[in-house]
Amino acid sequence: MRRIILFLQLLLGVEMIYAQTETEILNYSRLSYAGSARAAAMGGAFGALGGDISSWNLNPAAVGVFRKSSVTYTSVLNFSGNESGELTARKTSYLIGTVGGVLSGYVKDEKSDWKGFNLGFSYTDLSNNIQNTRQQVYHSPTSLTDVYVWQSQGYKPDELNIFTTGPFYDTYLLYQDENESYHSILETDGETAEWVDQYQEIREKGYLGEFSIAGGTNYKDKLYLGAVLGIQWTYDKQRILYSEIAEENTPSLLVFYEFRQYRRTRVRGSI
Repeated sequence: MRRIILFLQLLLGVEMIYAQTETEILNYSRLSYAGSARAAAMGGAFGALGGDISSWNLNPAAVGVFRKSSVTYTSVLNFSGNESGELTARKTSYLIGTVGGVLSGYVKDEKSDWKGFNLGFSYTDLSNNIQNTRQQVYHSPTSLTDVYVWQSQGYKPDELNIFTTGPFYDTYLLYQDENESYHSILETDGETAEWVDQYQEIREKGYLGEFSIAGGTNYKDKLYLGAVLGIQWTYDKQRILYSEIAEENTPSLLVFYEFRQYRRTRVRGSI
């Protein structure tokens, strides 16, 4: 009973929780497991066949197939491109695909039923997210302040989001009228009357990788046994600079404002 009461207190005491955004979910869910060049040439069939550095990530028993020690390295070329109107951007990146090796203790003695023990280790690059984006809109009739006006309605000033609507209110880009309704600094008579030039620059760099340690053996070259410990880690860094420049001699007297966002994510876990 005490546990239930404590859980309800924690649940009711949480005012606001921030989880992953849709952008982060998309970046973390797009995995491109290519494996070694040998496995890629076989269409990934080494997951069942074994004897390859990338096979034990799919089938732990595959590490028991090795009969001699080996070291493997496979690189990846990443080609990316963006088109917007008449502008085109191309970039080629050289990335680590899969690297690792196997220490084999295979026993060739036909009298021995258990054929020794193999120990393998590898690092695999599961995904990369490297991009630089610049966007601009001239003479826009809408503003980011319009979005935050809508998100602020129904909240008191001390209840606003500390990362978005709160800073806009604290810097007078948003304000309240006598009815406690929020308005943008660009509004005149309750409607947006001033146009702005909008600029946004996004710089993002991150990756998702997995380090694995595998061990396995086999019985009479017929029964293969193995186990693998995979440690995944994620690193993502994003910088966003957004700005709006107002027209000259506007009623609001706004010249321009900049809104900077910085996010860095580090996650490690074993599977």
